[in-house]
Amino acid sequence: MDALLFVKHNPSALLLMSLGIGLTIWGIHRGRNAWRRHSGDPLKALTLVRGYRIAIIGVCLGVYGLGWWWRLETVMTVALVICLEEIAESSFYVAALKRAPA
Repeated sequence: MDALLFVKHNPSALLLMSLGIGLTIWGIHRGRNAWRRHSGDPLKALTLVRGYRIAIIGVCLGVYGLGWWWRLETVMTVALVICLEEIAESSFYVAALKRAPA
C-alpha cells in the first residue's frame, strides 16, 4: 500500500522510467531490423548506430527515473553524464557515416 501512495507523490519518476523502457525497446527493435539488412547495404551501419543511440538514451532515462524514485542523486548524475556522452559520441558516428562514401 505504501508503494501506491509513493506513486502519487512521484509520478514524474514513473513517467521517466516508462519512457525509458519504451525508448529502449524501440531502439533494440530498430537495431535488430538493421542487423537483418544485407551486409552490403551502406545504411546498415547508420541505422545500427541510430538504434543504439535511441536504446542508450532509453536506458539512461530509465536509470535516471529509478534514481529519482529512490532519491539517489549519484545515480541520477551518472545516468545524465553517460547519456550526454553517448549522445555526443553517437552523433559523431552518425555524422561520419553520413559523410562516408557509399
